[in-house]
Amino acid sequence: MDTENAAPGDAGAREPPLEADPRSRTDAAAIRADDIEPYVTLQYLARMLKLLAVLVVVGIIVEAVVGFSTEGMGALVSVTGQGVWSLMIAGALWGTAGLTGLAIDIGHDIRADRILLGRLAARVVVKRSAAGPAPEPAPDPELVIEIRAPESAYAVRTQMGEEDVLECGRAHLEAIGIGPSNAYATWGDMRLRLVSLATGQTLSTKMFSATEFESFWGAGVIHGGQKQSMSWGGAYAPEAFYTVLEFEYETAGKRKVAIARWLCQLAARLPSAAAAQGDVG
Repeated sequence: MDTENAAPGDAGAREPPLEADPRSRTDAAAIRADDIEPYVTLQYLARMLKLLAVLVVVGIIVEAVVGFSTEGMGALVSVTGQGVWSLMIAGALWGTAGLTGLAIDIGHDIRADRILLGRLAARVVVKRSAAGPAPEPAPDPELVIEIRAPESAYAVRTQMGEEDVLECGRAHLEAIGIGPSNAYATWGDMRLRLVSLATGQTLSTKMFSATEFESFWGAGVIHGGQKQSMSWGGAYAPEAFYTVLEFEYETAGKRKVAIARWLCQLAARLPSAAAAQGDVG
């Protein structure tokens, strides 16, 4: 077919595709020739050792030929001994040359590993930069603990040494975790306060550590939707009083306090709201 008269769309008139740059088709994990150190000195050393080994073997042959030609079979002992030593020296030289070549290969492998790790690290940095900053993890959900306690508990008058005091009966408390099921809180310390009903002043106070307090609820952690219960009693004071329990807990990295209180007095009726105010918050 005459290419001069071919139409522009004919295959014969098309120009051959340009050859792409070999480096552009090279995989990023491939090692290029210019990435490898030549280790010219070690290569010459290995060649020199092999050449010396060959010369030693040639020397053995020449010495054997000269010895047998001049002395005949009488030179067998000396030629054999000298030949054994010469062969040992030649083997040592050839083996050293092989170890030198192995050292060159090890150097190539170590350099190739460093180059590949550097390229991979650079690609990871570029991809992370293109993707933008990583999203911040969602904060842990918070838990709110509600303490349910009775409004009052019966108290009995008893003798404590020479003092006549009121001893409060036991009250049932219930802790409820308000929040999602994956939220949780860790119990901390607890403070007990006895507050006077008449004056609103604190009559006595006592601290309980988290270790002691854990046995009250039966567990050191409460989760969302979970309920824990305990029974508290045995507090006493010389007059009618409020029992106030302040429960510290930690949730989502924040410290909070849940408060429970109830009245301890002989009378069954509760005081008015104004009389119940004071130091009880």
